[in-house]
Amino acid sequence: MTLASGEHPLRLIQGLTSDETLLLAAAKGKHGQARNNRYQLASTEAQNSVTTVAALAQEGRTSGFQNLASTLQGMQAEQYVTDTSERATRTIDAMMLLARYLSGISGRKNIVWLSASFPIALSLGPFYSDPQISNPNYTYKIKRATNLLADAQVAVYPVDVRGLQVFGAGIDTGAAVGGARSFQPPDPTSPNAAQVPNGVPQGTSFVNMAAEQDTLTQFAVATGGKAFFNTNDIKDAIATANEQGSNYYSFSYTPTNKVYDGKFRKIKVQLPQKGYKLAYRQGYFADEVNAAAKEAQLARNAIATAMQFGSPPAREVQFSVRVYPLGGKKRVDRTTIGEVRMASRKKVPLAPQIEVQHYVVDYTLDATQLRFVPLQNGHLRNSLALMFTSYGADGRMLNAMSTLATSALQPEVYKNVIAGEIGFEEEVDVPIEAQSLRVGVQDQMSTHLGTVDVPLPVPPDPNAPRKSKATLPEIEPD
Repeated sequence: MTLASGEHPLRLIQGLTSDETLLLAAAKGKHGQARNNRYQLASTEAQNSVTTVAALAQEGRTSGFQNLASTLQGMQAEQYVTDTSERATRTIDAMMLLARYLSGISGRKNIVWLSASFPIALSLGPFYSDPQISNPNYTYKIKRATNLLADAQVAVYPVDVRGLQVFGAGIDTGAAVGGARSFQPPDPTSPNAAQVPNGVPQGTSFVNMAAEQDTLTQFAVATGGKAFFNTNDIKDAIATANEQGSNYYSFSYTPTNKVYDGKFRKIKVQLPQKGYKLAYRQGYFADEVNAAAKEAQLARNAIATAMQFGSPPAREVQFSVRVYPLGGKKRVDRTTIGEVRMASRKKVPLAPQIEVQHYVVDYTLDATQLRFVPLQNGHLRNSLALMFTSYGADGRMLNAMSTLATSALQPEVYKNVIAGEIGFEEEVDVPIEAQSLRVGVQDQMSTHLGTVDVPLPVPPDPNAPRKSKATLPEIEPD
């Protein structure tokens, strides 16, 4: 898989396989090539502007460039925090989708995360004196992401492919989750610390790297993996991650502490023999009971990420789907089909109507996967979001719609439903130029997700019900 900026940040470029040649071919193919992202380009342009104006400002306060330099440096700091915030959100959402994808595969799984840039830094923000541009705290999202990964039996092995970082030598990244050691930045009052507006020392890259490594160590430790930094032996790091992740025991226990306050709870595993060092998940975050607003936002983000073109399918909710056309092509108003954009990138005036194919979508899923919430009247409630998104040949979204299927069942009905399968039927209009359809189901009670990709166009189903056509009466001869 690849993770990048753009319309489709997380892409599945090669599915699960034991064939090493296929994996190498995917990594060397066009979808696996590194690309310059807009964050790096914007950062470089902003730095060039600041450097140029700062040089002009050296002529003195009467040069007229002092105020401009101060303003540009402030804008640079604000842009950096905004870009980092968006990158961190994309990265955490991607890790959550990975957990949902891998949850459908039994046993332990390992993610080897190769990157030269890790935008997640929990401690980023306090070094800025302006609170309006301080980075938001991603603690809650990272808690949910690490819990999702651990629940799916996934261990994360981050590998920094930048190799040995000279200014990063000596940074302590061995802190445990929940008790991470804080890194102290250079004293901004020191005469040796060059200053820019808003109190950001020029050595912030050193501080940022320490924060990145600290957070990624938390990701690794919280899931039972290991982080690899400041090493030029990347091949050995990957081999170590593979070896450690291939030999394991599984244990489980039920905690006696029933207070779910979102705090980190440590886990300790010991052997009676001395001299052994165990690698295991060193704790978990107790899910907060009063986090409805946060969970609702995470659920919306999960849908947006899971329904993107080319992203790995979510497998928390496993279901089957049958899609077949009903009737012929027709023209309808754009506003009636949730139309987003045309497949063509050319800016041409859009006609008020669009040609579509009407499809029937039949969902079938195992009711035991669903969560039902008891109501005050004794009934049990569940709500499912049924979603679809169509894409053109180049992966651009054409239209997307979603509906809610809500049920409040009596206890005796619930017993019958939960023991078997349930089905839903939905009719949708899809632009005829669509090449694929992504169908999704989200259990609103548990926020669990499932998605399925359907190539288009779909041929008529010979077993599907057909609408009977009226025939003319027999014509009598003259």
